Amino acid sequence: MSELDPQADQPQQNEAVTPERAASVQLRAGGAEGDSSLMDPANQSLADALRITFRGLQLVMILLGAAFVVSGFTTVELAERGVSVFLGKPRATELESGLHVTAPYPFGELIKVPTGNVQIDFAASFWPNFLADNKNDETPGRDRELVPGEDGSLITADLNIAHAQWQLTYRRDRVGDYIGRLLDGEEQRIIEAAFERAVVRAVAETTIDELLKPEAASGALAERVQRETQALLDRIAGYDDEGQPQGIGISIESVLLRRKSPPGRLIEQFAAVTSARTDAQRARTDAEAARAEILNGVAGLAASDLLGAINRYEAAIETEDRTAATTILAEIDGIFDGESSQGTLVSGDVAGVLATAEADRAAIVSTARGDLAIFLAKQASFEANPSVMVARDWAESYSIFLAKPFVQAMRLPTGVSPYVVINEDPDIIKEMDEKIKEAEAVAAFEERDRARRLDRFRTERGIIRDEE
Repeated sequence: MSELDPQADQPQQNEAVTPERAASVQLRAGGAEGDSSLMDPANQSLADALRITFRGLQLVMILLGAAFVVSGFTTVELAERGVSVFLGKPRATELESGLHVTAPYPFGELIKVPTGNVQIDFAASFWPNFLADNKNDETPGRDRELVPGEDGSLITADLNIAHAQWQLTYRRDRVGDYIGRLLDGEEQRIIEAAFERAVVRAVAETTIDELLKPEAASGALAERVQRETQALLDRIAGYDDEGQPQGIGISIESVLLRRKSPPGRLIEQFAAVTSARTDAQRARTDAEAARAEILNGVAGLAASDLLGAINRYEAAIETEDRTAATTILAEIDGIFDGESSQGTLVSGDVAGVLATAEADRAAIVSTARGDLAIFLAKQASFEANPSVMVARDWAESYSIFLAKPFVQAMRLPTGVSPYVVINEDPDIIKEMDEKIKEAEAVAAFEERDRARRLDRFRTERGIIRDEE
C-alpha cells in the first residue's frame, strides 16, 4: 500500500483554502516490521494458558467421574447386612459381609443395617417410679402408696398388684423387610410398645403365686412374653396372600425377668410364704435323698424294680387277682436272682438277708440229713440189739443231763435211807440268771433289728398309685 500524498486532496485554486489537521494514522505495507508483531507472543501465551487450563479441567472431570464410579463400591462389615437400592427400588437384599458394587448415588446406594443383638432394659415400665435410683430396689415402697399414672405395676389373674423389671434382647435378621416396612426412628418405640403389651397380657393370665415362684416358673413366663412379643411384631406389617404375617424383620432373641415383687405393703407376708415354700422344697429334697439312700442300702441298683414289683403285687392281692399275684411273685424272685429290667444284681441288706437265708436253709438241710442218718443208724442198732442201744442212749442222755449247769451231783451212802435238806446254790442261781438275761437281751436286739429292717418295706395297705 502506498503512502497518501498530502497534495492530492488539496482544493482547486478557485476554491477557498481551509485549515487541515495532522494525520492520525499512517498506513504502511503489510510486510513491513511494526508494533503489531509485538502482539504474537502474548497471543501465544494466552493460547498456551487456555490449553493447559482445558487439560486440567479434563483431568478433574476424569477424576470426578472415577470418584463417582468408585463411590458405588461399598464394604459391608461382619456384623452388618446390606440392601442394594437402584432408583429407589431394592435390587438385592441380605448382602453378606464383604465388598459390593452398586449404582452410585443418587441413582442407587447400599444401605447397611447392623445385625448384632440390641438390648433394652424395662426398669421403670412396671416398677414404682419413686426416684431414679430406686428403680433397682428389691423392696419397692413398703410404706408408700402407688400413684396411678406415675408408678408402674401389673395386674395378675387373681386381681393382685405386682411389679417386675424385664430385659429384652432382639436383632434385625431380615434387613429387606426391616428397610421396607419400618420407618427411621420408629424401631425402638414399636418394640417397646409391643413388648409392654405382651407383658401385660401374659401377667394378666398368671396368678401372683405363679409369678413369684422360683426361676423355673419365671423362665416359662419369660418365654411366653417372648412368643407374644414376636407375634405382635410380625402382625404389624399385615398379612401376605396366604394369610401369614409378613413381619418387620425384627427377631426377639431372649426375654429375661430380672426382678419381681409383690405390692410394697405385703412384701413381708409374701416373703413368709416364699420361705415356707422353700423350706418345704428343701424338706422334700432331703426326704427324696434319704429315700434313695435307704433304697440303695436295702437293694442297691435293683431297688426301683423291686419296689415297683412289690407295689404291683400288693395291688394284685388287694384286687384278689391270684394269677397276677403269682406272676408278679415269680418276677420278684427273678429280680432277686438278677433278672431285673436293667440286669442288675440285688445288693445291700437284701443281699445279706438272702445270703443268711440261704445259709440257714443249708444248715437246716444239713442238720436234717444228719438227724436222719443218726435215726437210721439207731434204727439199725435197735433192730440188731435193742437192749444195748437203749442202755447206750440212756447213758448218753444221763451224761448230757448231768452236764447241765443247773444239775448238782451229790454222793450218798448206800444201804441207808438218809433224810437230806438242801437249798439252791446261790452262785449257780446267779450264773443261770445272768445267762438267761443275756439271752433275752440278744433276742430283743435281734428282734428290734429285724423290725427296723422290715419297716423299710412296710407300706400302707391298699393299692399304691403315683402322685399326679
